[in-house]
Amino acid sequence: EKTLKVFNNVKFGRGGVGQKRKRGDNITPKGVYAIGWNNDKSDFRNFFGLTYPSIQDAQNGLQHKLINETEYQAIVKAHTEHKVPPQNTALGGSVGIHGLGTPVRRLQKHRNSDWTEGCVALNNQQIDELASYVKTGMFVVIQ
Repeated sequence: EKTLKVFNNVKFGRGGVGQKRKRGDNITPKGVYAIGWNNDKSDFRNFFGLTYPSIQDAQNGLQHKLINETEYQAIVKAHTEHKVPPQNTALGGSVGIHGLGTPVRRLQKHRNSDWTEGCVALNNQQIDELASYVKTGMFVVIQ
């Protein structure tokens, strides 16, 4: 309930932060998500996967006919059971917080612009520091 650390020069999706509509829109989803998993062997150094899509994201997707009722119910069930929702619907998936990894070209991109496909990117030093705070199930607010 208090701020432990503020990271500067954080980067988002090329499409900005907002209501993510579908896979490939390059938008970082605005909302409240939990840390669903951690991949510390990621090409991005460390990847904290978020529980996107949320129930609200699924409601929007159903309303806009991007997903069907079965997919909607699977997303709701996953959230009800505190599990990671399906990551393979038209809404997209594998949204997370990650570092840069080793390619130097990412560092240049990171300095100049929002560059991800919908994730939140930190530099490697920042993601290492964040890893000391993060636990699966913690909530993340993207606004």
